[in-house]
Amino acid sequence: MRETNGRASGLDVLEAKQRLYLAEQSFNQTEISRRLVIVQLYKALGGGWNLTDAQWVAANTAAGAQTQPAPAPKP
Repeated sequence: MRETNGRASGLDVLEAKQRLYLAEQSFNQTEISRRLVIVQLYKALGGGWNLTDAQWVAANTAAGAQTQPAPAPKP
């Protein structure tokens, strides 16, 4: 808000962007760790991991296509 009204210095803006970047980086690292833990738990409970990379990508691409909303009808 201060930036749009001209009350924030350029340094304030850069520092805020840097803090945002660091927070996003931390969030992404946490998400990676969370996903790795889920895989480790799945394996520890006896789950198999038999899909190749290509099969996994194909399965997720097909699942993503099914969950996307249909385009809105044109008036």
